Amino acid sequence: MTIGAWLSFRGRIGRQSWWLAYLLPMIAVSAVVGAAYSTSVGMAAPGMSRSVGQQGLLVLSALLSLLSIWPMLVGAIKRMHDRNRSGWWIGAQTLLLGSLVLLTWQVDQRGRLHDPIVAAALIGAAAGVGVLSLWVFIEINVLRGTRGFNRFGPDPLVTPDMALWQQTAPDAWQQPGWPPQSPPGWKSPPPRQGCWNGSPPGRRD
Repeated sequence: MTIGAWLSFRGRIGRQSWWLAYLLPMIAVSAVVGAAYSTSVGMAAPGMSRSVGQQGLLVLSALLSLLSIWPMLVGAIKRMHDRNRSGWWIGAQTLLLGSLVLLTWQVDQRGRLHDPIVAAALIGAAAGVGVLSLWVFIEINVLRGTRGFNRFGPDPLVTPDMALWQQTAPDAWQQPGWPPQSPPGWKSPPPRQGCWNGSPPGRRD
């Protein structure tokens, strides 16, 4: 897989490509980001400003976090394409999840998080986003893509050689010159007279 294909929203990918080319590398990047952030925070003494190295670690962790968003969206959308579903489901999930986090933060800042009505509304919204996220998780991580072509492209599990074989195999099985053709002007012979036509023949003494 080239870098252009890795960053492109077009096409489909299977579960193995999703796990090995997108999910596991992003997990490794997240681990590096977490380690860099923890190191930068732990090195700063209370009441003292961070050094240039500590600030550099913070910038590096923020940059890696931003750069990892695009590949994760690309991989998830391609997996939805493999399931013959629109990639906008990933956009909807991301938008709703971000909106829920932002709304919860705003409510907490205004001190209304303990209001029963507000809390019930947030719980309902969180339940809806959770159901959508669970469905998306199963779609992109567990289920196999549609077999053969769909509206987003060919099956990623079928190699070009296999696709060519599937297209040409029925014709290749047919032997040349079969079925045999009758020579030009040839007609089938007329039925013989006196042949039994299905009724029992008369009895002779």
